[in-house]
Amino acid sequence: MKALIVFLFCGLSLINQAVADAQPTCSLDGLKKLCDSLPASDQPWVQLPGGRFMQNPRFGKLLENGKFAADLPPAPITSAQTADSKKTIKSQFEEVKNQMLEDIRAGVTDANLSGGQKQWMGILKNIKLETNSRMCDGGTDLSSGHFDDVRQVLEICENAGLESMSRLTWLLAHEMGHSIDGCVSQADYYSRNGHLPLPSGLQLSTAAQRTYENGIEKSSFFALDYSSNTEALEELAPVVADWKKRGLITLKYKGLKPEQYPLTPVLKCLKDNGVLTEGGAKVKPAESCRVDSCVSETTSDMWGSRIAGKYLASHPPATDIEKLATISDLGIRAMCAGRPWSLDDSRWNGKIPAQGRYVPDRYRDEVTLLAESNVQSALGCAPDPKHGNCMSKFTSSIRGLSSTEVEPVTPYVPVAK
Repeated sequence: MKALIVFLFCGLSLINQAVADAQPTCSLDGLKKLCDSLPASDQPWVQLPGGRFMQNPRFGKLLENGKFAADLPPAPITSAQTADSKKTIKSQFEEVKNQMLEDIRAGVTDANLSGGQKQWMGILKNIKLETNSRMCDGGTDLSSGHFDDVRQVLEICENAGLESMSRLTWLLAHEMGHSIDGCVSQADYYSRNGHLPLPSGLQLSTAAQRTYENGIEKSSFFALDYSSNTEALEELAPVVADWKKRGLITLKYKGLKPEQYPLTPVLKCLKDNGVLTEGGAKVKPAESCRVDSCVSETTSDMWGSRIAGKYLASHPPATDIEKLATISDLGIRAMCAGRPWSLDDSRWNGKIPAQGRYVPDRYRDEVTLLAESNVQSALGCAPDPKHGNCMSKFTSSIRGLSSTEVEPVTPYVPVAK
């Protein structure tokens, strides 16, 4: 009997190993066979199940100088489809927000939430959604969004609800992730108690004037994030100090200290695996966390990948073309059509480029999205040992926020007239 058990155990082990060996690696090169599901290169858009769309990465041609020429026409979307897309975005926006709040809560009851958890949950709950055509790049880019950290508004292409649901989920989580990313989380948040006037005769630069008019003055709750609005906010600093003195704005949340940022262990893991350099992996003080640091984008990529993985766990793609549509547009283009990366490998060499807030696109897909266990299960691919298993540290790292206390803030009390 013992010999039979050993025989069966060994047999199962061999079968499991054979299955693992048959799986492609969770990398863009490993998943290249999915490109066989694409249509001919003369079709600019791929029709996905459910009336959704994806750019055909093979549309156009690669020139001898390495540049790609493609006059992509707008996606063939009707006004009725746009209306449906807006409804889908709104619904998924709330679902993604709830998923992120659930991760931050980490099973803790309201009575036992830490100051850090309450702060992050308050920030996320406050985020507003705007859909518009301006973000759609003339109808050629459905997967486009932007988080305005001053206004606390997520802007997104109104037709983003017509791309694959996993990519929409990634996009929403990524952009909302910027409200608590490795740089913005260090910003102070204020509530506005009335009109915020500028001193008479004050001449501001265009950037500072735009930050004031389109951001601060239009928001009841806003962040003073010096990592991406450095010059404009430094120019407005004396004005902000005056507003504080006069009680026109009140500190709502004090930014986290760099050493309190909970996802630092994941960033450190990426650094240790050669994906991030020392400078990129350190969460720097707000004064130094400028646009040349990829901390902001990488930590937002983690949120996008984490929540997209949750979606795929309950909605696994059924076909190869649906699997392909979980990957970023830029990743698919390079993977399936030999198109250059937006940040090419010659500037990469295993290190972050000297300038720019993004890790090159192939690594953005590989070290976060394709390293997420739920994504791997949905795509039927095996972890890529080249990039380590850093995303597995996300859950335990985010739970660290449950022991993070923040500097208490005195509530605003209006002065009786």
